[in-house]
Amino acid sequence: MPLGDRLADLSNPDLFSTFVEQMPAAVAMLDCNLRYLMVSRRWLIDYNLENQDIIGRSHYEVFPLLRSEEATAGDGRGWVEIVDGIPTPIHSHHQWQEIYTLCLAGQAQQGQSEYFIKSNGLRQRVKWEIQPWRTHTGEIGGVIMLTEFLPYHSFCDASLKETSFSKEPNGQLQQEIAERKQAQALQQESQEQYRSLIAAMAEGIIVQDTNGTIRTCNAAAERILGLSGDQIRGQTSTNPHWRAIKANGEPLPPEEYPINVTLRTGKPMTDVVIGLYKPDGTLIWLTINSQPLFYPNETKPYAAVASFIDITKPKEIKAQLRESEERFRATFEQAAVGIKHTSIEGKLIRVNQKFCDIVGYTREELLGLSCQVLTHPDDLESDRSHARSLLVGEMETYFLEKRYLRKNGTSVWVQITTSLVRTPEGNPKYFLNVVQDISLRKTAESALLRSESRLREQARREALLNRLSTEIRNSLELSTILETTVQEIRQMLQIDRCHFAWYHPHEVQSYWEVVKEARHRDLPSLIGRYPANIVGTLAQELLNLEILQIDDVEKSDDPVFRQFARSLGYASVLLLPMQAPSGTIGVISCSHTRGARPWMDSEVELLQAVIGQLLIAMKQAELYAASCRATQQAQEQAAQLSQALYKLQRTQAQLLHSEKMSSLGQLVAGVAHEINNPVNFIYGNLTYAQEYYHDLLSLVQLYRTAYPNPSAVIRERIDAIDLDFIMSDLAKLQNSMKVGAERIREIVQSLRTFSRLDESGRKLVDLHTGIESTLMILQYRFKGKPGFPSISVIKDYGELPLVDCCPGQLNQVFMNLLTNAIDALEEKMDGYQLQARGNPLNITTHFLPTITIQTGFVDRDTCEDGEQEDKETSLGEADCPESRNSYVFIRIADNGPGMTQQTQKQLFDPFFTTKPVGRGTGLGLAVSYQIVVEKHRGSLQCYSAPGQGAEFVIEIPVTPTPP
Repeated sequence: MPLGDRLADLSNPDLFSTFVEQMPAAVAMLDCNLRYLMVSRRWLIDYNLENQDIIGRSHYEVFPLLRSEEATAGDGRGWVEIVDGIPTPIHSHHQWQEIYTLCLAGQAQQGQSEYFIKSNGLRQRVKWEIQPWRTHTGEIGGVIMLTEFLPYHSFCDASLKETSFSKEPNGQLQQEIAERKQAQALQQESQEQYRSLIAAMAEGIIVQDTNGTIRTCNAAAERILGLSGDQIRGQTSTNPHWRAIKANGEPLPPEEYPINVTLRTGKPMTDVVIGLYKPDGTLIWLTINSQPLFYPNETKPYAAVASFIDITKPKEIKAQLRESEERFRATFEQAAVGIKHTSIEGKLIRVNQKFCDIVGYTREELLGLSCQVLTHPDDLESDRSHARSLLVGEMETYFLEKRYLRKNGTSVWVQITTSLVRTPEGNPKYFLNVVQDISLRKTAESALLRSESRLREQARREALLNRLSTEIRNSLELSTILETTVQEIRQMLQIDRCHFAWYHPHEVQSYWEVVKEARHRDLPSLIGRYPANIVGTLAQELLNLEILQIDDVEKSDDPVFRQFARSLGYASVLLLPMQAPSGTIGVISCSHTRGARPWMDSEVELLQAVIGQLLIAMKQAELYAASCRATQQAQEQAAQLSQALYKLQRTQAQLLHSEKMSSLGQLVAGVAHEINNPVNFIYGNLTYAQEYYHDLLSLVQLYRTAYPNPSAVIRERIDAIDLDFIMSDLAKLQNSMKVGAERIREIVQSLRTFSRLDESGRKLVDLHTGIESTLMILQYRFKGKPGFPSISVIKDYGELPLVDCCPGQLNQVFMNLLTNAIDALEEKMDGYQLQARGNPLNITTHFLPTITIQTGFVDRDTCEDGEQEDKETSLGEADCPESRNSYVFIRIADNGPGMTQQTQKQLFDPFFTTKPVGRGTGLGLAVSYQIVVEKHRGSLQCYSAPGQGAEFVIEIPVTPTPP
């Protein structure tokens, strides 16, 4: 029969649903644990399992596969071979387990002709094959087992032969023939089922005859190859249309196609990977298994069947996984840090070489080793605590510095970064640890810490030294410097006592003098003097400026000093001598009483540095003291010079002012004298002139009476000169001339009174007269001017006794004070004019300039100090005389702009003036102050504030007091 007639067309997908149930061979699909997933009906029939539900059950449970002597205890089924006519199990349980293991590893297994003892005791030859099946990703998911009981005619002769040799009865052969007929009846039905199964398989199936022609294929083959069934069937594998390559990318010749190799050799090919280009040029990768088909009793296959699956995507994924694995492995092995995987139980399951180098073990020694063996005992609890936190989800990663124990017993510091790897379901899988050797860093850190400690200690001591130096130098007093030094040293060294002593040599007995100390509150004071020999022979060493460091007094070689130290309760003593800039020897003594205290070299060095600073401070103190003495001398000289200069300036001012006033007085006296003569002449002749014009007027009246009708010429002249007006106005004119002459006489008298040239000595005078004469002289400045109102003078005179004074000098004072008051008022009025900026302004509506003069008399036994303390400002006030009976006061006030306190402080200084250049000399008030205070033993005070005007108060004793 032609092969094409024998092979069914498997392209019909409807046949796949009945494939498993109808295929002639018994088929079973099992998972990797050999539990049944699916079986064909033939499997259940052949092995008498129709009444059992074996899905999910273990294959070992269904077929115990025990030896013959144990088979009787089971269901009687087993695989056997005939040895000398005796059925013998062909495979043990372990052998079958090995067969399944190899198959699950990807190696197909088969048996061509073996006996199987059925449950009814009959044996029948069977052909079996076990192949792995793969998932869509290419991974092995389990095995497919195919078994086929051979027809009886294929082994009839063998059975007869076995029967003859085994001397078994021919009845058994007859039974086998009957069973054979029954099997043939089922063969056709099984073939139809087989075709349905092939058509429905996910694997591509093609059948090729010995001529290389493809006779049939299933739908999966069409889908995988990208060709229709008509394009596949009838083609030969040698057709150049098929372009295949090997796994390494080299071209694959047709004769090396797995199905061609199987046809040529008769041997199956399993898991052959090839690349195939589809018609559209796409390269796909296939895993192919090929199986020869034999006629009974023939050794040459009449055809071959090839099954294949598309592993392109799995291959790409696998390549990516391989590349990722290679990268991971390269990273894992070549990483500069140690990497290890630790099981949840704490055992090492994977390590890289760097980690091996860190701990000094080989990889083989580490795998399976507990991490507790490597971890330093002091770090175990911390490690466990962090691991527990990871497992319960309190943290995702932790960083920890710990120590590992190396194989040689030494420890190594590492920084470990740990995270927890979980399964897709979220269950803990293993710990991932990244380990970095930080021994060098730790060594450096330790060295750095030591260095930092030294530097910190040095910085602390330098800071203390700087602070001490600052404290010492904050004062230039030697006593304060020494006090600060001992206090700071005791605080710095935390000792019980620190004191400073001077050594004083003396012809009779030299001694130590403790001048400053800082001590614990429970210790007695040592301030005082002590004989130099009280410290024994150590005194000479101190005088030689040798440092004495005694850590334990009881070990001192000098019994005198030992006894002295015991008497003071000393346990440890440190003595540092020094020589002051003056040459005097001093000692800083540091002692401790509450137990021996070793003195460190750094402390001694620090105290030596303190002594250096102390000597500098002492030198500065001496320089400061010398400077203070020199400064004091200079200040005294400067004060003397200043006083002399002040007196010189005052004398100069007085001379200038006296000369000025003398010249003024002479001028005034001269003018008064020169005016006085003509005025007396005029005033004396006015009497005669009055008599003359009275006589003339009476004569004219007589003419008019006697001659009532004068001539025309006379009448014209009378009209021309307005005789009636002359006769009425002449008396008025004469009276005005008399008044003017009298006024001139008064002015002359005032000038003479003001000048007092004949009254330069002291005499009793009425001060009102001097004030009035001054006002008379200044009368022209009181009068108003265009744009300026006149100055109002308010007089509030009290009753004054005659005062023993120098009237000419006091008149100068009155003149200066009134002139200043007028200047201040004019300054204020000028300010109003400036505010107007050219606009007409009636100043009287804003300001009425006023000068108030008040006089009075006070009679008292003693001067009341602070009498004017209620005034706003009191400057220039002289010391009140210790004793005087009575005095008069003159107050001259104005409502001008006032003065600031700064101005008032300099008001009575010579040559100080607030007036513009050319308008003031700065001598008036200075001379006035000298006249009132020094000449008359009175006082001159000023009270003023900005915007409040100014008031000057003069107090003159009625009777003079000795200077």
